[in-house]
Amino acid sequence: MSLLFLAIALGAALDYGLRHSWRLPNFDRSMTKTCATLSLIIFASLANAPGLLIVGLGFAAIGDYSGSRGPLRWMLLSATAFLASHTMYVLLYLERSYAFAPHSGPAMLLGLTGVIVMVATCWRTLAALRLAVVMYTPVIMVQFVIGQTVPAEFMTIAYATTLFLISGCLLGLELFAIPLDSSVRRWSSPVVWLTYFAAQMLVIFSFVEIEI
Repeated sequence: MSLLFLAIALGAALDYGLRHSWRLPNFDRSMTKTCATLSLIIFASLANAPGLLIVGLGFAAIGDYSGSRGPLRWMLLSATAFLASHTMYVLLYLERSYAFAPHSGPAMLLGLTGVIVMVATCWRTLAALRLAVVMYTPVIMVQFVIGQTVPAEFMTIAYATTLFLISGCLLGLELFAIPLDSSVRRWSSPVVWLTYFAAQMLVIFSFVEIEI
């Protein structure tokens, strides 16, 4: 039964990414995006995922719906929801992290540099969302750093946090550096969404066992 909801989540995610992600806000767009995350929540619940993961996914669903609506008040709600979501994930990762490994240093440096460059590039255009970005960015960075310290058997967490970082940086550039009517969004929006959704799936796979 759980695999059915995983299949629904994948179908809705692909539908949103490839057909809706770059379009203007509308009901179908919002429902498709939210359906993908809600299906992941059901899948994770049926697979006996940890409570922190379920709560984190719940906040992510709120963030996904709010982020699909468009106006500033919705974007602020989305940023707040994702701040809560990733905080839950950080607490979850801490259960499986260990001391800094020298070989993870280059990846951390590259990731953190990417975040700094993204924020610096968009700083002038952040406007009313500047506070939300300042609050949200450190959580993404902390999550990424922790993800690079997990043992080898939990490498899916490292990949998940890396994809979250990539998606977050690309989303920042899309929101604040790419005009709404730009044709670039036809490929940037699917990349932002699909890297994000892949990260969500990897987080789940890091903490549940899939029974086929």
